[in-house]
Amino acid sequence: VADDDALGEWVERGTAYAASLPPK
Repeated sequence: VADDDALGEWVERGTAYAASLPPK
């Protein structure tokens, strides 16, 4: 990843997505 800010955005998106999933 060339841009740390872009990576951070994907991390936040991934975290929010995982949190929105029903518990397994």
